[in-house]
This record gives sequence, C-alpha cells and structure tokens, in this order.
Amino acid sequence: MGEETGQAGRAEVRRETKVIGLLGGAFLVHHFLQLALPPLFESIQSEFQVSYAALGGIMTAFSLASAAAQIPVGFLVDRVGARWVLMSGLGLASVALALIGATSSYTAFLALALVMGAANSACTPADYAILSNTIARNRAGRAFSLHTFAGQVGFVLAPVTMVHLATWGGWRMAVIAAGVAGLLAVLVLFFARGLLVEAPVEPSRSEVRPATNEPEKKGFALLLSPPILLFLLFFILNSSASTGIRTFSMAAMMSFHGASPAAAGWALSGYFVGTSTGVLMGGWLADRVRRYDLPMAAVVLPGVAVLVMLGGFVLPGVGLIAAVVFFGLTQGVLRPLRDVMIMLATPRGSFGKVRAFVNMGGHVGSAVIPVFLGWLLDQGEPQWVFWTIAIGILLAVATIFIVHPMIKVER
Repeated sequence: MGEETGQAGRAEVRRETKVIGLLGGAFLVHHFLQLALPPLFESIQSEFQVSYAALGGIMTAFSLASAAAQIPVGFLVDRVGARWVLMSGLGLASVALALIGATSSYTAFLALALVMGAANSACTPADYAILSNTIARNRAGRAFSLHTFAGQVGFVLAPVTMVHLATWGGWRMAVIAAGVAGLLAVLVLFFARGLLVEAPVEPSRSEVRPATNEPEKKGFALLLSPPILLFLLFFILNSSASTGIRTFSMAAMMSFHGASPAAAGWALSGYFVGTSTGVLMGGWLADRVRRYDLPMAAVVLPGVAVLVMLGGFVLPGVGLIAAVVFFGLTQGVLRPLRDVMIMLATPRGSFGKVRAFVNMGGHVGSAVIPVFLGWLLDQGEPQWVFWTIAIGILLAVATIFIVHPMIKVER
C-alpha cells in the first residue's frame, strides 16, 4: 500500500512538473511578445514619421485594452475553461503582432495594439487558474515562483533578440518572426492540452478554510469582498512601485547620484536579475511558512530602507548598482508569497476571475505613477522618486497585515 502511494505521489509530481514547464514556456512567450516592440521604436519612428509620444500612445493603448479586458476574461476563464482562453489569447496576440509587422498605417498600428493588449489579458488569469487546479497546495509557492521566473526570462530575452533580428532582416521581419514564434507556442499548447486541468484537483493536506462560517461568495460578490479588494489595493500600490523603477529610476539615478547612462542602465538590468533570483527564493519560502505577513515584512523592509538610502545619500557606481540589485531581490521574494495568499483566499473554481481582477489593479497603478514621478523630476526632486516608491511599498505591505487574518491556512 505504501509503495503504491509513493508511486502515485511521484506520478503526481511528474505531472505537475510537465504542467509548470508547459505554462512556463507559454508565459515566457507572453512576456516576450509584450516587449517585442519597444526595442524597435527607433526604426519604427523613422519609417512611420511619427513622434515618440505617438509611439508611447501605442503602448498606452496596449495597457488600457489589457486592463479593460481583465475582468471579462477572468469570468470567461472560470466559465469556458482556462486552456481555451489561454490558447485563444496567445494566438490572437501573436497574429496581431505579426500584422503590425505588415502594416504601413499608424491607425492600423494603433488598432492592432488595442487587439494585442486585449488578447494579452488572457494569459495570466488562465495560467494561474490552471496552476491552482493542478498543483498541490504544499508545492504552490515553488510552482508560482518558477512560473513568474519564466516570464522574467521572456523580458530579459526580448530586447536583445528583437534588436539582433532587426539588424539582420529589418524591424518588420523581426516583428513577424516574433508573431510566428507565438503561434508555434500555441501549437505546442494545443497538442499538450490534455495536461491542462480544467477542474480543481482533490484538496491536499495543505487546505484552506474560510476564517468565518459565512457561505462562500461568488461572482462580483466575491470580487467586492474585503480580502479581494485589499489584494486589488496591494496590486495598485506595489505595481506602482515596480513601474516607477522601470520607468524613471534611471533618470533619478543620473540626476541625484550623478550616474552615467551606462551605470544607470547596469543598475536597472541588475534590478531584473535581482527580481528573477528573488522569485525563486520566494517560492521556496512560500511553501515553508505558516503565515505570510511577517515574512513579507521581514523581506520588504530592508528593501524599503535601501530606497530611503538611495534618496538620502549619493552612492558611487558600484554601490548604486548593488543597492538596486538588492532592492530587486526583495521585490522578487515578495511575489510568490503574494500569489499563494491570493490562491488561499479564493474559493476553488474562481481563481481566474480573482486573478484578473487584482491584475487590473496592477495596470491602474502602472498607468498612474509615471505621470507623478515625471512631475517630481520636472520639479528637480529626483530623491522623491525613490521615497515615493518606498512609501508605496510600505502601504502595500500594510494591506497584507489587514487581509492575513481573513484567511486561515491549515497544514
């Protein structure tokens, strides 16, 4: 009997590994497609004869369409099945990107960016719904961390790959090639669709019970429940912080610390390396703790202290890079802990809509904060870029301390 149980357990782990690899590959492609166009903007701007502001409008349209589609797509995931939504979204985004490589009209470019942005909204809620249905709860942290890490790899690969492809065959060929690669990923998902579980697996020893005896909420009542609204607020605040680092940290480092463009660029690249490493560490931690608020605070507060230091003291190049890498590491550790908490607070079969809803908060935060940080730089206050990001992270972690008592984890 024990041997049979052990064999069944090993078979379950092998299946989970295949699912994580399959979805991780799709997530890598998804993130790659997201960053396929910006590295080519100089060539695109030259050919289309439009301003960089107009190209910025393309990315704004992409983000707004993605944000607007999040909730409908989340409900669709829970209603018709995550795997079909995933394949449809990734396929439509790939086709739209390939068509961008063939268009010569800015209006058509803008329309295709809207389509691509709406299609882009499908991957995250679909992926996380499948993972929550497939992965045993006591391994969920590592599964989420590996999934997030795969997406980060896509971000890392996109700029250098697209630039090299464009150098070899022009920007249009590079964009079309990226679209074709996305369609090949969809083909792989289609033939392996049997691995993508639509119904929740049987509860494992690590189970979740509501903190009260109230009946489970569904639909919009679930989305508007206090725990999910608090996670929405967390995403708004924390995404504002990460977007602030990606958009204006280089300008703040050059203005306040006197860093060269090369040093600031290395620091930003180091941030992504730190984040990717931290994600893997966070997955290991998420599967070994009994509560999540205290570990989150223990990880995040040193990162906040580094941000305060970056706004208060001028650091040399190496010190600046090391500080930004460390901050990225703390942000990476945070993500799997966050993802597991959201899963634990969500009734089975509702993870698609919940994940889409809180992701919408991330898009809102990403849309709002750059304007404010840009204004701070215009006012000659680069140090406040770092301090504003620090304040946002502190407020985000405060929401975790409020929401944590609303869920109860039994291991």
